[in-house]
Amino acid sequence: MKLSQLFSLAALTFILTQEPLLATTFLPVPFPDTVKEAPLIVRGKIGIHYSDWDEDSEGSRRIYTYYEFIPSEALKGSLPSQPSITIRELGGEKDGIGMQIPGTAQFEKNEDVVIFLKPKNHDGVFDVHGMIMGKLNIFFDENNEEYLTGAALSPRSIHEGTNRWTLKALRQLLREQKSNPPTTTPKLLSPPPVIKSQEKASELHPTINQTASQEGKTSLFPTLWTLALIVIAGALLLWAIIKTLQKSNQPKRD
Repeated sequence: MKLSQLFSLAALTFILTQEPLLATTFLPVPFPDTVKEAPLIVRGKIGIHYSDWDEDSEGSRRIYTYYEFIPSEALKGSLPSQPSITIRELGGEKDGIGMQIPGTAQFEKNEDVVIFLKPKNHDGVFDVHGMIMGKLNIFFDENNEEYLTGAALSPRSIHEGTNRWTLKALRQLLREQKSNPPTTTPKLLSPPPVIKSQEKASELHPTINQTASQEGKTSLFPTLWTLALIVIAGALLLWAIIKTLQKSNQPKRD
């Protein structure tokens, strides 16, 4: 095996072991909680779009896709009094460089959508809140009633008594959440609780679903099958090196 082939095998090994780290996973969150966590919720239509470089919250340069958004109803929060605003989502193509992020929201021109947004950033642009979980499409059923579809609406989150969430039900939910804001209780200094042996840890600590945000999270540690790929690729690379050394040590025949 030639040296160039060894380098190719090593590069393939690196790609195979690194690719699983880019997967984006979402934890299931009840839809009312998703609505409560969103700073802004707006209905409107998508206009033109383009991609460009910009900095994220940590100062790193990334490619974003910018969309013209024409709001028709501010369901939660308030927006500037102007015909359209600009929203953005991570990913896109610029200067021959493509950047694709699994789990980001994708928009098409003239889509009628409800979007969950973060507050306006320093550039006057609104980022999508929750990636793909922050986009809901609007359709009409046979009774001409508007209903919602999207990744945030799992089968467990359908509106009680129906088989779907309607826009009317979402408005009602927002009114209920606004009229019943969460109450805060003063923190009291107290000694740490004594954990009895018969108590379950799940009764003393919140579950993952209760504490995790709906933002897409990138896995920080390789999975078991990733480690298996590393071992296999390493064995192949070692075998190739041994074969090359054996061939190079064989005496040349006259």
